[in-house]
Amino acid sequence: MILLYFIVGLVLASFINASAYRLRKGLELKDFVIRPSHCEKCKRDLRWFDLIPVLSYLIFKGRCSQCKAPVYWYYPISELVLGISFASLYYGSFTWEYYVTLPIIFFLSYWDVKDKSIPKQVTDALLVFSLIIAVISVISEFSSSNIFRVLIPVVLLGVWGIINWGKEKMGWGDLIIFMSLILAHGVAFGLSVLFFTILAGGVWGIILVVKDRENRKKYIPLVPFILIGFVLAINTVEHIKTYLFLPNL
Repeated sequence: MILLYFIVGLVLASFINASAYRLRKGLELKDFVIRPSHCEKCKRDLRWFDLIPVLSYLIFKGRCSQCKAPVYWYYPISELVLGISFASLYYGSFTWEYYVTLPIIFFLSYWDVKDKSIPKQVTDALLVFSLIIAVISVISEFSSSNIFRVLIPVVLLGVWGIINWGKEKMGWGDLIIFMSLILAHGVAFGLSVLFFTILAGGVWGIILVVKDRENRKKYIPLVPFILIGFVLAINTVEHIKTYLFLPNL
């Protein structure tokens, strides 16, 4: 069964990437649904064996099977990440809310990598969904953990507002994602994702600087590292709750 979840994650990742690509290109609804996937370079339609997640990339050595143009490395890596994530969610017996927030963050990751920004409509939808989950949790069980999962995002919002008072508002989308994670999944999970996001992003930043000093000013999209943090938190949050946080968080 865990293999099935891994495959579902791979297929879903491929679908989300293709959908995000078409949305960015502004395709009409009929083209969005009917038009086959095609190579970004030669514009030829991709055949079924070109669309097998990860495997097609390996078989054709990271190139289009027709024009031999390089295939964007993000696609196979992101497919593996979502596949591993779904397998980890099944193995850890996580609840259904995780299967909703994870694909949304995955979608935002693609957008952040390509456009260096994320669509406000999607982050707002994620926040509303997470807020509903938090309110339901508080109503069903009035506990300290559920109170904190609502209180801490409010505090984060206040701190962010003070820091950005009178300035150009920066990092609003990223903040919404972290607030949503805490609201939907609790304080321990949200802070675990934050920790691993900072760790992964910091390591990548160091690599860029070592590779090329000019990269120190290069924009680094944060959402892909939030996605990585999400995956790492899935596999470690119970240990973190035991050794670093109060168990009821």
